Amino acid sequence: MPKNKELAKQLSERKANPKKEGARYIDGCFSYGTRSDLGKVWRTHFNVEKDQERCRQTLSFNCDLAEAHKRLDANANGQVTALEVKDLLQSKGFSVNDAELNALVSRYDKDRDGNISLKEFQEEACPKSPVRI
Repeated sequence: MPKNKELAKQLSERKANPKKEGARYIDGCFSYGTRSDLGKVWRTHFNVEKDQERCRQTLSFNCDLAEAHKRLDANANGQVTALEVKDLLQSKGFSVNDAELNALVSRYDKDRDGNISLKEFQEEACPKSPVRI
């Protein structure tokens, strides 16, 4: 309970959401609308995952990942930094903010050292599914 007396009173007097005509509650938890929205979110998530896997599979057949990593590694130290990723994206006409860049780099940077090694790059870019999508 909140320490603020007014908020505690409001919370204790709060009634449960009334069932509305036509609304269904699944397991007493989600309304039909909420369940539908959650379904859409999950479908979107699975479609994005499917598209990512399709890209991984296309890359594995059409691209030498070691060569791709080498091209990303502008200073040739064996590690790709966030700045190198940003420079590449900008050179190709893509604009990313710091949050987007950090999210992208962190997806590849498994050991969280701020760099993407060849091994990390290959692990993320290689297909995960044995089934061709």
